[in-house]
Amino acid sequence: MKREQSHCRRVNITLREDTVRLLERAVPKMRPNRSRLIDEAVWSHIGRLSRGALRRRLHEGYARRAERDRQLVEEWFDVAAETWPAEHARKG
Repeated sequence: MKREQSHCRRVNITLREDTVRLLERAVPKMRPNRSRLIDEAVWSHIGRLSRGALRRRLHEGYARRAERDRQLVEEWFDVAAETWPAEHARKG
């Protein structure tokens, strides 16, 4: 995710020892890059959470409206069946 460069703020965080070792192996001895990796990881994770929440809300909305949508299809099915052959004959 490409973002505009913004002001940085120094923060102290606590990580598990195995997380620190993993981070040190991933970005050896380059402190600015460790900060950058953590920054990108946070943005990526929050983005996934946001997309997941959106997917859940969409799914819940589809489920809530499923019966209404089925009824609309049934109500309009006959109308579509009546008009489709006429439209198809004109095109062919």
